[in-house]
Amino acid sequence: MPCADCGASISRRAEYCPHCGGPTETSENGEGDDDDDGFSMTVDRKGWVTTIALGILLSSVIVAAVFYLIALVSLVYRLLVQ
Repeated sequence: MPCADCGASISRRAEYCPHCGGPTETSENGEGDDDDDGFSMTVDRKGWVTTIALGILLSSVIVAAVFYLIALVSLVYRLLVQ
């Protein structure tokens, strides 16, 4: 939506124009939480916890696979040297 003071394009959720500092219609009307653009300003903590847990799990699997491969190569080397 355009700013009423300077005409710059601003977000519908903005309370003040980032270009000129003028108030917007949402700050004057007290509205702004009724956006229908599909975006939420809340933080999804469950999503972050799941992402971190999966990252730790994947890292653990990679480290275990590397140690397994090192042990396997060491075993094959010992069998070939004897």
